[in-house]
Amino acid sequence: MGNKHIVPYALHTVKPYVSPVFAEHTKFTEEDLALFFEALLHMFDHDQSSARAEMTVRGIYDFEHIGSQHPNNPDQNKKEARPGCYPAHKLFEGIDIRLKPGKEYPETFADYSVTCA
Repeated sequence: MGNKHIVPYALHTVKPYVSPVFAEHTKFTEEDLALFFEALLHMFDHDQSSARAEMTVRGIYDFEHIGSQHPNNPDQNKKEARPGCYPAHKLFEGIDIRLKPGKEYPETFADYSVTCA
């Protein structure tokens, strides 16, 4: 009937953002964020097919801006945290995903080393 090309194993990263400023305007809450994470964890549970036989979420890393001032200055920390006080690309660079030594091609998730700085 046709040919099907298969990649035996692949690891994909997704980098979603929640803007604190927009969240404030839309009344997005911590409960909404928890529901979003729950949806991400289970997004492939009922979407199995021969093209995506075993897709699964392997990790969710949440970064929260808390401000850079001394803890005795909570008002200033809150002001800093609202728009974000550290560039997103720097946060994402803190998660290092590498193929383990001696592996040329990944066959499972265990073939990767994932570290968070």
